[in-house]
Amino acid sequence: MHRHSRIRRIRIPLTLMGTATVAASLFATSIGPANAAKTTSSSSQDRRPTVVLVHGAFADSSSWNGVIKRLKEDGYPVVAAANPLRSVSSDAASVKAVLASIDGPVVLVGHSYGGAVISNAATRSDKVKALVYADAFLPDKAESANELASKFPGSVLGEPGVLRPVPFTNPDGSKDVDLSIDQSKFHQAFGADVPAKTADLMAVTQRPGTGTAL
Repeated sequence: MHRHSRIRRIRIPLTLMGTATVAASLFATSIGPANAAKTTSSSSQDRRPTVVLVHGAFADSSSWNGVIKRLKEDGYPVVAAANPLRSVSSDAASVKAVLASIDGPVVLVGHSYGGAVISNAATRSDKVKALVYADAFLPDKAESANELASKFPGSVLGEPGVLRPVPFTNPDGSKDVDLSIDQSKFHQAFGADVPAKTADLMAVTQRPGTGTAL
């Protein structure tokens, strides 16, 4: 069956405060109840997974702050990984390095483009016990975030003047382009579900994603 993007609209990025409760229930069921096996030690029973949060394009790790607060209040160890937003393969490798530094089970959470990253980062990792897609892309093999965003209505990122390209040259001499959202259009295009003042701050601190990544 052809899988598709779990994101309904790319312009609705962080409905994550509501998602946190759902994700927390997934964490509990995916790891299993503490009394599931009598042979399991009490220390293993009580051990909670580390929740690794991976942001998408045009965001940074601080975009998870509301979710981090709630998870920590519920007693979960949390790591918000800095997603480089350079390419799916290199970004996944960066997240894999974060996973390697964590002791114990992991629940890996991706938002938007971060969904493509966690799908690859979790490959052949015995630490990752669950994947959570928070308004995220769940691409099939060879699908890209840009391709999926173009297949479904609701996105305004493709409209003229929304994305601002900045060409650059990689160390190996290859050409690419950094894409960011015009600050005056950021609230509508990316942060429509947050207050305007919050979106204004996010617009200033946004991290561009390369054309290669998207």
